[in-house]
Amino acid sequence: MMRCYLSLLWMFSVFLLVEALQLVDGPSPLEGRLEAGLFGQLQAVYGRTFDEKAANVTCTSLGYPHVGFATRAHPGKNLHYYKQNIVCQGHEKYIEECQGELKYCVEQRYYHCTIMSNSLTHVALFCSDYTLENISLSATGVIQVGVNGQIWAVCDAYFTPETANSVCTVLGFHGTESFDVKTTGDNSVIEILGSIICKPNATSVIDCHIKHQFSYRPYDSSAECRNYVLLTCN
Repeated sequence: MMRCYLSLLWMFSVFLLVEALQLVDGPSPLEGRLEAGLFGQLQAVYGRTFDEKAANVTCTSLGYPHVGFATRAHPGKNLHYYKQNIVCQGHEKYIEECQGELKYCVEQRYYHCTIMSNSLTHVALFCSDYTLENISLSATGVIQVGVNGQIWAVCDAYFTPETANSVCTVLGFHGTESFDVKTTGDNSVIEILGSIICKPNATSVIDCHIKHQFSYRPYDSSAECRNYVLLTCN
């Protein structure tokens, strides 16, 4: 009887998963931890092999035309079920059409659930291509990048003297005089999206792109980049 109940629970929850995928705890509707509805509650989704194709399928099912990437996230709550070994071909409309096994912690017992909840393998999903629209300097020299209609500061990670020269060249200057790094305070209005990466000998905005900070950090507010770049060109 218990086995029959679990089988029915499995089938019913897969249907709910199709209908109730959500991105939560993100700064915008385009990004956040991936959760799914089960019996009226949102539960975390786990996917150790959740790759770009799986991310694209999920973003499409959520109604977004682009995908940036999927990454690992610190869990926000206890894990109740998870899907593992997810492999998508890219043509699927829903994540349930992809290969992968849906597992329930109730079948693995509580201790197993605790281990899974403490891992860094919950899925964080980013349904944007984060196209770099423009680059500018504020009156105080803060590098500003326009992405998705918003102005952001640039994280100091991956920022090199070569990057500084490239940014100055793109802005129409001859080169770099100096650059510095400052840390945001608790009440700072400065928001950091990620790092700026430019091709060697860049001359235009199209030669640069944004590397989102959570593409190289676990998705957690405590891991946010706090250091931004100020630049002086000559």
